[in-house]
Amino acid sequence: MKGGQGQYFTPKNVVKVAIEILDPDVEDKIIDPACGSGGFLIEGLKYLHNKIEKKGEEFNWPQTEIEAEKIAKSNINFRGIEKDTFLSKVVKAYMVIMGDGKSGIFCEDSLNIPKNWKPKTQSNIQLGTFDILLANPPFGAKIPVKGESKLSQYPLGHKWKLNRKTKKWTKGKVKDKEAPQVLFIDRCLDLVREGGKLALVLPDGILSNPSDGYIVQHIMSKAEILGMIDLPMSTFLPYTPTKCHLIFFKRTDSPRKDYELFMSYAKTCGHDKRGREINEDEIQLIPEYLKNLDKKSVHNHLGWKMRLSDIKNNILLPKYYNPDLQNELKDYENTGKFKVKTLKELEDDGIIKINRGNEVGSENYGTGTIPFVRTSEVSNWEITADCTHCLSEEVYLKYKEKQNIEREDILIVNDGTYLMGRTAMVTNADIKIVIQSHLRRIKVLRKDKISPFLLLALLGLEIVQKQMESKAFRQGTISTLGSRISEVKIPIPIDEKIKSEIIQNVSEIITHKENAKLYAQDYQLMDKTENLMGIKNKAKIGNL
Repeated sequence: MKGGQGQYFTPKNVVKVAIEILDPDVEDKIIDPACGSGGFLIEGLKYLHNKIEKKGEEFNWPQTEIEAEKIAKSNINFRGIEKDTFLSKVVKAYMVIMGDGKSGIFCEDSLNIPKNWKPKTQSNIQLGTFDILLANPPFGAKIPVKGESKLSQYPLGHKWKLNRKTKKWTKGKVKDKEAPQVLFIDRCLDLVREGGKLALVLPDGILSNPSDGYIVQHIMSKAEILGMIDLPMSTFLPYTPTKCHLIFFKRTDSPRKDYELFMSYAKTCGHDKRGREINEDEIQLIPEYLKNLDKKSVHNHLGWKMRLSDIKNNILLPKYYNPDLQNELKDYENTGKFKVKTLKELEDDGIIKINRGNEVGSENYGTGTIPFVRTSEVSNWEITADCTHCLSEEVYLKYKEKQNIEREDILIVNDGTYLMGRTAMVTNADIKIVIQSHLRRIKVLRKDKISPFLLLALLGLEIVQKQMESKAFRQGTISTLGSRISEVKIPIPIDEKIKSEIIQNVSEIITHKENAKLYAQDYQLMDKTENLMGIKNKAKIGNL
């Protein structure tokens, strides 16, 4: 939920975890350049006051001296910037309640050129002077930042081009506009001194989309990543559905080529997607778990360490590297009854072939009776069809050879947040179809190596579905698995009893489904052949 530069709503558990992990010292200069109603600053003050209390007790300070020290550090070390006039007043009021620090709050546009800030802001806030920065910048394409003078001060305000040979991005001309969350990355890095630390809440698209790879490259040229927390989708609901991460940096002009960082993947946040309280909150467990990380022999999703060199293709998403998945796959292998192979390995061995569907254009919808199968029409191992999207024979013939759909081919949904991973098997009842580009067709070429019925069953295993979710990245409003489907690992049974039971049971299910469809599609009534399932009749009627 947005408010001016900052936000009304940053969950308290996220704020507290960020502060606890950065562990600011009483002498640290702290800033939030998009402070909203002051969540980070207020919790930062509480954290600081607690440290001062402990220090006072240790050295037997009188209470008056402790309180004076709290006020002094609040006024000297805390700074906040908020564009919205009302919110900036709210922050000041909260700061007074907490014991002052209101003089460090400024109503200003953080993204403006600093020399254009008010004199008082300029005298209190200079680039490269802060020890700790915490921020949840406003995000959204609907609130772009425009103006060449404003954008030109930021490397991320420029267009970037990828050199496909070197895999490096190079900076080009200034953009016409850019989303604020992108520019705030630069501004936040600018505000912190060499060796200073940052904690930023960022949408996951920035950290994973191939087209945004320059952002990750730029971050890693200006900072070392201390760690990341993958926040649950419900964290900012019911205010915004944006999937976010909490990422920690250390600002440096000379980042090392390789170093260790932590990652964490929280599954619950203390409330559901409607904002109703639940008892489970893994976010708040993370700091304590990280403190004891080195003592643990087996790591789980709450925290693990990895090296920068282990980051693949600039993908900064903890869920992508979730150790729980590898632990579960090892459990399969340790039984001695399964071997684990990626879909790519099966494809490289010539056992399967994975192909993408096609888009036919909406102008071809409703032109005939041949189903155009979309992601929503694949479910429970079956293909359904929407008569309003049926195609003509002419359109079908255009894609027939290219798609080469055959009996026992497997269709799998590759794009779509809630549909991804759904599967269906092509039977004689629905072999004449065209499939959408968001679907993948898996054709088993060597049925002596793996049965299509076995593969269909294995694709539905929980461990396989979990991997698909972990490799799905947000693009716009939907998640996509993309080419990463090839990375998915399948536990394939080598135990003949397990294998034969699955094949027999699944083949019987598919045969029953096929026979039922064929019977309904070719029903004899009053000397006439009827399709009782209705799609062809409905399609014909719709075309009259």
